[in-house]
Amino acid sequence: AGATNVVVRVTPDADARQRCEDECAFLAYCRRNGVDCCAAIAATSGALVVTSRDGALVVSVFEYARGSPVNFAEYTWLRDERYGVAHGRWLAQLHAVGRRFAAEHAYIAQRMRAWDELHAGVMKTIAVDARDRADEADGARYGIIHHDLNVSNYFAREDGDAVQLCVFDFDQVCRGWYELDIAQTAWAAVMVVDFGTPVAGTPVDGADADKFVDAVVRGYEAVADAPRVDRDRLTRLIENRRCFYESFCRRAQREGDIPADMAAFINWIVAAFDKYRAQQQQPQQ
Repeated sequence: AGATNVVVRVTPDADARQRCEDECAFLAYCRRNGVDCCAAIAATSGALVVTSRDGALVVSVFEYARGSPVNFAEYTWLRDERYGVAHGRWLAQLHAVGRRFAAEHAYIAQRMRAWDELHAGVMKTIAVDARDRADEADGARYGIIHHDLNVSNYFAREDGDAVQLCVFDFDQVCRGWYELDIAQTAWAAVMVVDFGTPVAGTPVDGADADKFVDAVVRGYEAVADAPRVDRDRLTRLIENRRCFYESFCRRAQREGDIPADMAAFINWIVAAFDKYRAQQQQPQQ
């Protein structure tokens, strides 16, 4: 038989096993119910998650994505509206399946982290609009989200006139407003328009964050039974993402010990926000 590509994920945190098991259970459910994603592959024991003999490492093996990687720096994902539509369509499908999963496996859904518990709780101190807080108990507006849909976390393939995404990297799956998932995928476009190319800061020809967001929303709302996107909430949550990236990167600089492969990006983000905040403080002409 021919070789089969897989992805092996090793988490150096013994306390993460339950979270990884919940993630893999959700992924398996998504895969069975038509969401294009990379499910975990069971070990010979039948387990989707195993630990190393010393208990220090949590290991999972995942299917390899279908399609081809998308080059962030070519900006096809930003200029070609089919990609925006594909982002929205995939998120609407995920959210619909997530609602069914939460109804059938409430004990797992309730164990999943809330959106502001990720990244060592860096967002815990950020103010949340009272209208959004009020909807946290509404399963039609707040539920299981991917929380990190971006070019580095999917492969794409042509499907007639459309683009289809096969999404992976669910390690940030959590509970949040569905518009937060849209805001997270929109942030890459907003960042490019506001700050230019990572890490050089060069303006990108044809970059239009509003058009990208409109395409995502159009794709989302085109899915049968998908709720209408609350555009006011989406605007608030895009600002939430702006606060997150600034807070996360500034904290990383303060604490030091930044991984070598992240240092340039984090330093660029902080410098870009310094410039952005300075421009905001300039008196209006």
